[in-house]
Amino acid sequence: MSPEIRERLFRFLREGRVSVLSTSTSKAEPHSSVMHYSCATDLPALFFSTDDRSAKARDCRENSRASVALGWSEVDWVTVQMRGALRALTSAGEIEAAKAAHYAVHPNARQFDSDPHTLFLLFKPDWVRFSDLAAAPPIVEEMTLPSDTSGPPR
Repeated sequence: MSPEIRERLFRFLREGRVSVLSTSTSKAEPHSSVMHYSCATDLPALFFSTDDRSAKARDCRENSRASVALGWSEVDWVTVQMRGALRALTSAGEIEAAKAAHYAVHPNARQFDSDPHTLFLLFKPDWVRFSDLAAAPPIVEEMTLPSDTSGPPR
């Protein structure tokens, strides 16, 4: 991916708020959810907040592979698709970083801060596609990143 498109990707991620997060069970049964997201400091990684009893929380315990799709404006025609690893954050430092990023973008989500079932997830893509189909000529660029299927954030 060119440096110019990479910067456009990061700007698009920072300006966005909503995505589709798709997970899969250990039996390859898919599940998709429209989710608010926030950006981790090491873009293009993203944070999500959910209930630890949700299908996506269960799925990420069974199968860390996930995908994210963003962008559905019929005016802009810019989209991002990503595949990668999804994991629940467990260390206090990681959770505090996720809360700071997430609540800065989604202040209403603070209402769940004291709920013992609130869980923060970290999505780290290993493949990203950025598309701007309104550009002339249309732009479609991909990048591959190192896989991160377990352990702390890289």
